[in-house]
Parts: sequence; C-alpha cells; structure tokens
Amino acid sequence: MVKDWVPFAYRAFEDYRMGGATLSAGALDCVRRMLKGEEVTQETSGMSKEEWREFMGVLDGAA
Repeated sequence: MVKDWVPFAYRAFEDYRMGGATLSAGALDCVRRMLKGEEVTQETSGMSKEEWREFMGVLDGAA
C-alpha cells in the first residue's frame, strides 16, 4: 500500500533502511584508513573481535 501511495519515498526507505548499514565511529575510521590504502587488521583497528567480525560482514556484503 505504501509503495503504491508514495513510490519514491518507499524506494528511498528500501535503499537506506532495509538495504543500508550503520557503522560505528571506529568502523567508519577504519573505512577511511582503508580508502587511503592502509591495511587495517582487527589488531590495528581498535575494535573487539566481535565488532571486527560484524564490520567485515558488512564490507563482505557490500561487494
């Protein structure tokens, strides 16, 4: 019903909420470092093993 009523808003909802991901400040910092060419590992990330695993899951899902 919502999709038929406001298709552009619904498409944005699908893209940003259902298909998007939220990153912590630490994870965003790691992305920035990776984009600069730095090899970031769990040990150098400042993240716990669990947070690192979730972060890598988000990145693997983006590929």
